[in-house]
Amino acid sequence: MDSTKPLPPGTSAGYGTSTGTTADKLGATVDDATGRARSGIDSQASKIKSGVDTAAQAAQDAVGATAATAKKAAAAVGSATDSAMEQGKGLVDSLSATVRENPLSAAASAVAIGYLIGRFSR
Repeated sequence: MDSTKPLPPGTSAGYGTSTGTTADKLGATVDDATGRARSGIDSQASKIKSGVDTAAQAAQDAVGATAATAKKAAAAVGSATDSAMEQGKGLVDSLSATVRENPLSAAASAVAIGYLIGRFSR
């Protein structure tokens, strides 16, 4: 036979406090701690999101600035290339005109230049 008797509602085993009241206080404390933890986590998450957004915007601005600089550099290189080609074409045209006007002098100059290159390359 079972000799234990259940405690009457609202009493505890020798401490004189109600288990319902203690459980309610404990539940309220847990709820309060949970709420503060959620609030702290939400606050930190908001700060992190703000920092990530700021970093993303800075990276986007840097990429835009780099692209603009690259476009300017490409335009400058293209312009320099065009200028060099024009100068080269002008030199070729000038040399061609000189050879047509003085073919013997041009041939003698070519032979002399070839001879000097041959002598210096030995």
